[in-house]
Amino acid sequence: MKGVLLVLAFLLAGAFGMMGLTEDCTKFCSEQGGGAPVPFTPCPGTYDLTISCACISPSPPKKGQAAHIAMQYDLTKTITGGQYEAKVSYMGIQVLDQKDDVCNLDPQGHPCPWQTATGAVLAKDFDIPSASPSGTYKVSLSATDQDGSGLFCCDLSMKIAQTDTERAGTSPAHTMECDFV
Repeated sequence: MKGVLLVLAFLLAGAFGMMGLTEDCTKFCSEQGGGAPVPFTPCPGTYDLTISCACISPSPPKKGQAAHIAMQYDLTKTITGGQYEAKVSYMGIQVLDQKDDVCNLDPQGHPCPWQTATGAVLAKDFDIPSASPSGTYKVSLSATDQDGSGLFCCDLSMKIAQTDTERAGTSPAHTMECDFV
């Protein structure tokens, strides 16, 4: 589950810069198969990788089912390595603190080196774990490049809400929905 939370956190965060919920973002999401823009808060500072739009479909994603994330980004520097850290907490309890090489984020789809790009697109499908508890997850993501310079940084909150069935006490695993706040 930790690996899925990490992938979910990075992809939902759009993890790399300010995203405006603009007409352009809505159009991008439509071109990528639908879905809704995903908001996040960038950390103060200047970074080499920025996301102009991130979207998820279906929106909201459903527990126990596949979801699709698409991001449009700009990269101002070739990346050959570096380190990232992902921290996820649930109800004030840290459930993940993972550090690794940035090249391991998506080694099959986008192996290093990452070349400079404007308007590049990264799309990925992933499963929402059936065992995810309801509630708000706080996510903090940061990374440095091969030179130790800031590559990206952001914070977000992700809410996994109970369904009406779960509130009624009959909680089948496949009916939980996720909302992003």
